[in-house]
Amino acid sequence: RLLGETLDARRVGGICLTVVGLAWLLVPELTRTDVHWWGDLAFFGAGICWACFTIMLRGFKVGPLEGTALAAFFSLPYLVVYVTMLEPTLLEIAWQDTLIHGFYQGVLFNMVAMGMYAWSVARVGAAGAVAAMPLMPAFAVAMEWAIFDRVAHDMALPAIGVMAIGI
Repeated sequence: RLLGETLDARRVGGICLTVVGLAWLLVPELTRTDVHWWGDLAFFGAGICWACFTIMLRGFKVGPLEGTALAAFFSLPYLVVYVTMLEPTLLEIAWQDTLIHGFYQGVLFNMVAMGMYAWSVARVGAAGAVAAMPLMPAFAVAMEWAIFDRVAHDMALPAIGVMAIGI
């Protein structure tokens, strides 16, 4: 048992298949000589952060409202870094763009989406809530193809298939 949830052989096998699929999707990208691998590595890091957030929500029995508030609070240091150090500065961006982006990131993502995710962790458990998370790279590959007309490496589709089976 982990965090009050039973990890039977089926779940452990699914987790293993999902990790193998993610590695299969990521490793060919990391061997490229251009800068695209940084984005893939950042994507992988974001997945690790989501996993930690999910485990902490479940482990500390944090409710949806408290989880959302904690996520917002711990996002504040990034805001300070962004406003003071990164280019372009906040004053160099059109105020309409700043408001739109602030509403999207601050309200829709940080409050609504995080709250709904924390609610799902409380309702179905950590394992149930994160079951579809590994499909995010699959959607990213599909969006990359649809938006940028960039075809992923030859092993991307089999890797996504392995992740889907794991899920």
